[in-house]
Amino acid sequence: MIINPFLYIEEMKDWSLDKLYEEKDHLEECINKYKQREIKEEEDFRKISSNDMASIYEKYLARLNNLIENKERENKTDKKYIELDKYKEIEKFLKENNFFEGAEIYKISNKNGNAEIFIEYGDKDIEFYFYEVSEFNMSYYTDEIYIDSVYINNMNGKTSLEINGDTIYIFAQDIRVRTLDIDNTIYTYVSVKFKENQSKTFYYISNIENLKIGDYVYVPIRETSCPAIVENIEKFSYRNVPFPLNMTKTIIRKSSKNEFENYNSKNVNVFKEEYDNFDDDFEFENYNTIKDRARKLPYIKSQKVEWEEIKENDDKSFSMPFPNYDKEVIDWIEAFHSLKLLDHNYVENFNYLKDKNIEELDFYEILSYLTYIIRGEKFCDGLIASNLENGNIELLEKRLFSYLIKFTEIDDKNIRDFEEKDIMFFTLAEAGAMGEPNGIEIVTQKENAITLYHTNISEFDVRKLYSKFSTLKTLKCEIFGVVTGVQSGFIHVDTGMGNHLFINDSINNEFQEKIKTLQPFEIYNRWLIIGLDLLEFDWSKFNELC
Repeated sequence: MIINPFLYIEEMKDWSLDKLYEEKDHLEECINKYKQREIKEEEDFRKISSNDMASIYEKYLARLNNLIENKERENKTDKKYIELDKYKEIEKFLKENNFFEGAEIYKISNKNGNAEIFIEYGDKDIEFYFYEVSEFNMSYYTDEIYIDSVYINNMNGKTSLEINGDTIYIFAQDIRVRTLDIDNTIYTYVSVKFKENQSKTFYYISNIENLKIGDYVYVPIRETSCPAIVENIEKFSYRNVPFPLNMTKTIIRKSSKNEFENYNSKNVNVFKEEYDNFDDDFEFENYNTIKDRARKLPYIKSQKVEWEEIKENDDKSFSMPFPNYDKEVIDWIEAFHSLKLLDHNYVENFNYLKDKNIEELDFYEILSYLTYIIRGEKFCDGLIASNLENGNIELLEKRLFSYLIKFTEIDDKNIRDFEEKDIMFFTLAEAGAMGEPNGIEIVTQKENAITLYHTNISEFDVRKLYSKFSTLKTLKCEIFGVVTGVQSGFIHVDTGMGNHLFINDSINNEFQEKIKTLQPFEIYNRWLIIGLDLLEFDWSKFNELC
């Protein structure tokens, strides 16, 4: 008899995170064995036939992952909530917090004349409670309802809530809303390292009492978990967290020195995909000068590569077709070698980055990808040709160079070199934003010359920029990427996690066309490349911006 994984998940809701991760590891091992045809009929850990393993337990794994995520969310912090029980307060709250688009309903119940609806948007949970329900209608219901709109009405003394037009329609005698008290909820962020001599640390949220610097903890990483050392402990309000709440995982439990040492004695590498810019994953010849060397790499555009046709040799044998690369391509390949940009661990590293979008790759991952293409030509004729023709190499280089371009720091002298009409792009990061909090980047175009500027509000008097970008005088950043006070001539685009982009109206239509399918965090990663392309920037001369 095949166990129902969805019912089994119900039995696991009271399990600890540690036990859930053990179950996850065990399940993934069994699925992997199935895929490798190592599991025979009736031999897996729950007596499932190999024919049913993929269809049933891949779904089970997805449900298990959701349970783990929910458990982590519940344990993130001792949240403080605000409760609203007056119709006008609730109506005002909904209007002021218009962030429901893309949010998810993750629980609905209607028992004993009372109903509950829980809405999740990142870490901003909202709970609706309805009392003395006289009507409760749902046109449809699936496991996931993504919200487009929420409306609240008060008719004849009764409150109704309408979601997505007619998805859920409730009439109740009374309603109460429970939501996070943003101003008074404090989050404990813990910096951990995974090796004794590691300098870089990574943020986790903790609810563990009496945790101290130097303690050992067990943390989730990638699709598993491992021990780590506490390097620092900090507390932040919701508005000032150093890393987005919905992207920060939670410490599972305390660990021990013995567990840490035993784990690391196995030489397990846990860093492959979870964290950007972790140098230990890559093996280059010299980290100290690698960016200086990368700046010397020639820029190569996408192009069609001609192939030599099959030929009959004198001995009646036939030579296979092969790509005929021109001098520009040969010089580019030789430059990549001579500049010592090769990743000697590219085979292993490429397995972890091959499914990522090129725009998401960090500096070292790009070099690994390029190494894979260049070295892979030895084993597959035309690998370089196909990546030249489909534009991958050109995009990889643009992404690489975008890390190397140096923005000019704004000072009292060069601030006179441009006016508002010259600004094509202007970025602003809020105090708690992802990336560089309080950072400003400006791209100007004056007489076809492109200049990139940078400053930080913490170091430069932002009032000096008022005459250069008048929106700064009136700009008001609200939660969930909403801004008001944008002056005419510029269009605002939310780039996620407290980051904002303003585009000159003269190029806005073209820019919007390029980003129409992108999410805010994707725009955050790609706006500079898209913008410079729209300004017809000559990437072969990018060193002029360095």
